[in-house]
Parts: sequence; structure tokens; C-alpha cells
Amino acid sequence: AGLALTALVNVAVIVLYSGALKHRPFADLTAMGAWGVSMAMVGFPLDSADGWRFASLLGVLCMVTEAVQTLRDVSSDRAAGVKTTAVALGADATGWIARSLIALAAVLAATQLHPVGALLALGLFVPLSPERANASWDVLRVLFGLTWLALLAAYRFGR
Repeated sequence: AGLALTALVNVAVIVLYSGALKHRPFADLTAMGAWGVSMAMVGFPLDSADGWRFASLLGVLCMVTEAVQTLRDVSSDRAAGVKTTAVALGADATGWIARSLIALAAVLAATQLHPVGALLALGLFVPLSPERANASWDVLRVLFGLTWLALLAAYRFGR
């Protein structure tokens, strides 16, 4: 039942995002957060509080990477009339949204999972502008991935 629910939620999020939400400010970020949570749902029993904490963190991290993605595409999206968060609010505001989400992720990870999650706060120092978004995307994914692995190791081998 848990996998069936997970599949249903995941497909719904993907269809809604692809069909409409990626073209709507804030909904683009929120949909990617929901996608991150729904993708993680296959990895834990749905009655696991720890599983939901990890899934929630992944959702927030996916919102950050979507914000950076909208920064990467802001010029082409604006030219094509696609109204993403970065097009609607501008690059500076979208960068601040991403930074706020990074801070939230660091606090959630450090307080709800393990103190090593505070490493996510290093993402606050990554430049977030359309011109540097490609490199920022890569740096953040490495930081998020390595911190995720450290959190999983801390969870598995001792809290």
C-alpha cells in the first residue's frame, strides 16, 4: 500500500509539474519540493518518523536546486514567456529564497537528524546569480550529496 501511494503521489507531482506548475512562480519550487519528498517515500516505511525527517530535508534541498535551475534559465524563460519564480521575482529575490531554503535545510538537518547537517549552511556562501548558476548548481549538488551521505552514515552507525 505504501509503494502504491508513493507511486501515485510521484506520478501526480510529475504530471502536474510538467503540465503547468513549472511555469508558475512559487509553484515551480513547491512542486520540486513535493517531488523530492515523493521520490524519497520509496525508501522508508510510511510510519517512520525518521524517514519523514529525511524526506522533508530532501524536499527542501530539491526546492533549492529548483530555485538555482530557474536562475540558470531566467533569460531563456523570460524570452519564451515562461513565468518561473526567477522571471517573476527577479534573480536577486530568487537567490534570497534559495539562501533562506538552504538555511532552513541546515537547521532541519542539524536539529532533526544529526549536527553534521549544519554543513549545509556552507551553501549560503555559494554565489547565486544567473551568470554563475551553472557552477553554483554543481557546487550545491556536491555539498548536498556529501552532507546527505554523512547524515545517512551518522544515522546508520550511531547518532
